[in-house]
Amino acid sequence: MLRSLMVGDCDHYLSPYIFGVSQGMARLGHWHSQISIRNPIGVIEQRIADLRPHILWTHMLLWPPHDSPPVRKLVEVVERAARDGARVVIHDGDYKGPTRHAEDISGWCAVALCNHTFDRAAWKAPTLRWPYFAFAQDEIAAPRDALRCGLFFAGTIGQGPVYEARTALLDAVRKAGVTIRVPTPAEGNTLFRTAEIAASADAVLGFGRPGTPGWVDTRVFQYPGAGAILLHDDVGGYLEPWAHFVPYRSGDPDSVAEAMGRLRAATPGERARLRSRAFRFVQERHSSVARGAEVLRFVGLSNW
Repeated sequence: MLRSLMVGDCDHYLSPYIFGVSQGMARLGHWHSQISIRNPIGVIEQRIADLRPHILWTHMLLWPPHDSPPVRKLVEVVERAARDGARVVIHDGDYKGPTRHAEDISGWCAVALCNHTFDRAAWKAPTLRWPYFAFAQDEIAAPRDALRCGLFFAGTIGQGPVYEARTALLDAVRKAGVTIRVPTPAEGNTLFRTAEIAASADAVLGFGRPGTPGWVDTRVFQYPGAGAILLHDDVGGYLEPWAHFVPYRSGDPDSVAEAMGRLRAATPGERARLRSRAFRFVQERHSSVARGAEVLRFVGLSNW
């Protein structure tokens, strides 16, 4: 079995990446631990020395929070770990075109996991196309009466160019006759209620960013992999329309209403089969376990 360690913003940020790596490694039969990147550099260094990880996952390593050790110190620590045999992994899951920390990291980075196809040649390190994943589930959860609704949306709305446009579209969808449930501030982040929401909502709405090279919305796998019926405008070619999700035209509220109308016209058996197909497909190919195994193969640790 492998020894696996995550150095990231574990205590301040509810990261699906951090949780998914932990879940995937555990289900693959390996020992996994994590430590906050906001610790003093000596504490981080000692944890690595104590664990001597075979694989060292990192989160925000090259663009750490303001109260973390400086990037230079963090790189020195993981570079020493790499010399001692650890495969060091960085994660670049944002849709930012420019390369942050545009320096050669090939001496210590085994792979950069990228949820996009932007040019990262400045790193001179191997890259792996690695979208977000579904959390591993053995079966679709039971619906919860308190979460039953028509169309559910759990993304960010409000201020900012992207979010203002999204909020306007949600308002337009409502005017087109579709009821949308958005979590209240009191409900907070619903990431860890994904399984219940997926089973309880008639459908879940997702937004992509068509035109952003290779970026895939977290909901593309998060919700179908929990048995939801996902309405989405850009699944990156990973899912088949009406087999694994319900498509709609990006930015078109009438298209969302039409998709919901077609979905509601389907029989209960047809909707159940759509949920089941999506669940099986995503859990097999795009779960935290599948993504973790992919990385282990890439860095030469799959035989442990």
